Amino acid sequence: MAALEARQSKLKIMSMNVEETRAYLTDTAKSFQQLAFDATHGIYNDTFFGSVYDSEKKLRAQVLNLNRAFGATMLAKGAKYMVQRDDKGSGSATSETGHRDENEKTPGRETNQNKYPAYLQPFLDLYVFSDPKSISESTLRLHFEHLAATNQGLALSGIPNQEIIIDFVKMQSNSWRAIAECHIENVTNYAKKFTGKLLSSIVGSDKGIEKALMDKVVCPFFDKKKALMTEKVEEIIRPYAEGYALPHETEFHDDLSNQSFRRLVDGVYDFLDERPRNLTNMKTALQMLVDIETSQSRKGNTKTTVDMATAHYEMSRRNFTQNIVNLVVESCLMRHIPEILTAEAVAQMDECRLRELVPQSQELQDSQERQLQILNSTLELIQEHEAVEKKSREYNYYFYPTGIAEPDDTHQVDITAPKNNKSAPCLGARTFDGKVMRTPSPYSSNGESDSGNNTPPPRNTGDAAGWEPITPRASP
Repeated sequence: MAALEARQSKLKIMSMNVEETRAYLTDTAKSFQQLAFDATHGIYNDTFFGSVYDSEKKLRAQVLNLNRAFGATMLAKGAKYMVQRDDKGSGSATSETGHRDENEKTPGRETNQNKYPAYLQPFLDLYVFSDPKSISESTLRLHFEHLAATNQGLALSGIPNQEIIIDFVKMQSNSWRAIAECHIENVTNYAKKFTGKLLSSIVGSDKGIEKALMDKVVCPFFDKKKALMTEKVEEIIRPYAEGYALPHETEFHDDLSNQSFRRLVDGVYDFLDERPRNLTNMKTALQMLVDIETSQSRKGNTKTTVDMATAHYEMSRRNFTQNIVNLVVESCLMRHIPEILTAEAVAQMDECRLRELVPQSQELQDSQERQLQILNSTLELIQEHEAVEKKSREYNYYFYPTGIAEPDDTHQVDITAPKNNKSAPCLGARTFDGKVMRTPSPYSSNGESDSGNNTPPPRNTGDAAGWEPITPRASP
């Protein structure tokens, strides 16, 4: 009975004890950590990753493609306006980014479609943003001239207004936050899907454990990291949104020099187209360059402002793109994926946490329910049998004695039955060994005691109708 009750209590808890659960989860964590490390470092030797033709489970490769798509989107659609050069000598227009566009009328990604391979196109399709508006350099110069006239102070003529340049960069970078958040969403979703497939491969067909790990460990991890990455994006974009992000001086001047050189080359082409001349000597060539510089200087300092504004924007865009990839995606998420489930974390879990992560399977629960039903029925039958036995002991005196009484030698028995009544009861007391010491009956037919060995006392026959007390003799 006690063993059955103990078994009944044991079946009410999980069949796997705490140490067995911890050992199982520790093995699972070690396998997960190793495969996650290989995935984030681009090591695809395990059979889990498939063959060289499989790409779905290769985390590092997919994240790199997402980073490339993010950079291409920032380049093609990160700006509000795509500035088109007015120079005609090269035969094509030059965008604000400094790259030659084959189709001046179609800015954006479609313009540079041949730059990106076919395998990158599915990733580019994940970044759905509008193309920037096309604006000519002459139109932008007129805009800057109007702003410079409105905000002029005591500065010398010909010096570009820094506030106009910073305001231009702020306006151009309005869509950066949305593109960066889209990139974070894409990387997080893919990494989360990969983690689910990895856990499914490790735990096998036990969907209960897989679901518990996803709900209790994986999803909270990615929710926390996503919130952290969003905060990091705000921190990175704040200097550009508030206008205090200054470019690195040396790199900024290098970019300005490159733009000036490109302008000079384009000016040479334009000058030769308008006034063809024979460049047979150095003097003629130098005179041509002087004429080009004079022609460009007549356009005022707004052309320099345009060059500085576009150079500042391009440097800011490159820095922002690199910071999102390195400081947000890689530092906040990718390097921590192997830490989602570790053996060290399992060792520090209490019993309640272990039970949450390793619940019972449905088959085990059904088996335990059947065993509990059988045990409950057995215990009920045992309890009913014990109740019947207890009741039987109360009525069966000789088979189930309820107590032991010592014999009393001084006991006096009053006989009230008729003398000739042969069915007079035989009274007695119990001895120490449980046997009955019967009191001799004075009314037996042969005058002998019912006990056999005891001799009845002398009878009084003087009064046949009277009753006399009989004192029984003590047992020898």
